Amino acid sequence: MIGHLTGFLALVKKENPDIIFTHCFIHREALVAKSLMPELNEVLKTIVKMVNFIKSKPLKSRLFNHLCSAMDKSKYADFLSDDSWCAKVAFLADIFEKLNYLNKSMQGKQENILTYTDKISSFQEKLLLWISKIEKQTNWDMFDLVKNCHVNSDLTNLILKSLHLLYENIKKYFPSLDVSSMDWVRNPFIDSAYETALFTTDEENVSSFWINLLQEYPKISRKAMNAILPFSTSYICETAFSSMNAIKTKNQSQLKNLEDDMRVCLSTIRPRRNLIMKRKQSQISH
Repeated sequence: MIGHLTGFLALVKKENPDIIFTHCFIHREALVAKSLMPELNEVLKTIVKMVNFIKSKPLKSRLFNHLCSAMDKSKYADFLSDDSWCAKVAFLADIFEKLNYLNKSMQGKQENILTYTDKISSFQEKLLLWISKIEKQTNWDMFDLVKNCHVNSDLTNLILKSLHLLYENIKKYFPSLDVSSMDWVRNPFIDSAYETALFTTDEENVSSFWINLLQEYPKISRKAMNAILPFSTSYICETAFSSMNAIKTKNQSQLKNLEDDMRVCLSTIRPRRNLIMKRKQSQISH
């Protein structure tokens, strides 16, 4: 669909060569998270099978509990008695927790390509720090579950290989993370001692800052907005789909004013209820 030779991207480029395309950062992060060493991937598949087997149906879950009680163990019990296998599960839980935190931190209406890049770059630096601590000190403090397990040399090497693989895949899926040329957007240079065009509050984001300066500095403000305007993720689109699914329920499938309902649902503008009610005549008793 977005092939650079014959896909959508190529067709749009023919009409407007200057247009900028960005692959969704959240989607790329999800692709990075899927990259596991074969040994760990097998462990993950076994965990998924165990959970699916037990939780596929409430009846099966209850029968499984009775079966375990009657037989003293299940067919998966041998895995849970293997210290090495449990340590691998602990590492998977720790690393997925950190990847999930990274994923959630990139979801939001105020995020832009600069904040996304900062978070991905920061995670890369963390990976290098974790690798260094494990190699030099065998320090597991960064992984809360792993540090409570018995980790032998083979498992240590496996975890190091996994972290290296994760780091390399980040470089693969995020080849251009250098946005130093756009540092001026976040830290505008003030050349006058009397200039007060600074971020006035902690809550004011970069976008609001440059929008407020649009009348006073139109050229540089537009240049800054062009840098941070591209949608770096599909978060807003996914939010719209979720809102539509919530509005168009089974009992409201024939709604004809869906567009207006979605606009209200997605808008960040709060209605001034007091002002609206003042314009209405109250029903008084006779």
